[in-house]
Amino acid sequence: MLIILFLIVTNVATLILFHYKSIKCKQLESMLLRMRMTPHFLFNRLTNIHVNLYNINKELSTIIIDTANYIRYYVEHIDKLLVPLSQELAHWEESIHLYTKQLAKNVEFKYTFPNDFNPELMIVPALLDDIINNCFKRVKKHNGYIHLNITVEDQKLLFVCENNFDIYKNHSLQSGLKSLQKMLQLHYRHKHRLNIIEKNEYYQIQIMLRLS
Repeated sequence: MLIILFLIVTNVATLILFHYKSIKCKQLESMLLRMRMTPHFLFNRLTNIHVNLYNINKELSTIIIDTANYIRYYVEHIDKLLVPLSQELAHWEESIHLYTKQLAKNVEFKYTFPNDFNPELMIVPALLDDIINNCFKRVKKHNGYIHLNITVEDQKLLFVCENNFDIYKNHSLQSGLKSLQKMLQLHYRHKHRLNIIEKNEYYQIQIMLRLS
């Protein structure tokens, strides 16, 4: 009798646990779906604001549509393992275009992008977004400069960015750098080189990727 009662209790507990896990899975699935829908909703709203604001403030309207395009890239590509290098470079250029609109007038910005490379080269999407963002976020507001150079030779991409920075913003680098290091180890374990030079108010990051 005790054995039968034990089996009944065990089965009931198993059913309750299964039901609980089923509910949790549905909640998690629902949450993930909402998370995926949120960016779509956001950039659609931003596009509507852009249209309504264009005749009132063209500069602000342009910033809004650039932001919407930035979000759109994430929505369409962030769940992909690889994207064409040409698409990623276009995304970086759009990001830089957006950031430069927020720079102080006395900040010097120079950059070069490759225009001739193997169209079949692929890269992890949004790989260097945090680092590009840090270059603009940390640059000195007075007499600052950012020099960004991206070259592609054969199957190697070389990213070099240097800028001067405000000392008190030094901590802002850490989260983006740690994220990048993890991504490089995960996707380019034996196919990358990362060098960082930081001295006084001078900062340079060099990233080499073998895209083969």
